[in-house]
Amino acid sequence: MAATDHQSIAQGVALIPTLPLEFFLSFNHTSPMPTKKNWIAGAIKPSRKGALHKALHVPQGQKIPASKLNAAAKKGGKLGKMANLAKTLSGFKKK
Repeated sequence: MAATDHQSIAQGVALIPTLPLEFFLSFNHTSPMPTKKNWIAGAIKPSRKGALHKALHVPQGQKIPASKLNAAAKKGGKLGKMANLAKTLSGFKKK
């Protein structure tokens, strides 16, 4: 490549406009995006609440033992995803 090739590339890059953040946030999504504050509400569908308890045969209202959560997380699939999310959420503390 000659030096002029590098100069033309640099000029072309300078012509690319930088887009403001509002441009990317203005796209219409098929599902409503939860706000940063309430991202958990978007991660757990109301129709699926209690599904992990049922799958692990733990009565609703009782705490799921860590051993069962770890075993379910290793299985993978939808059960594994639910168990991993439960493990993540268990580390959060209420203020």
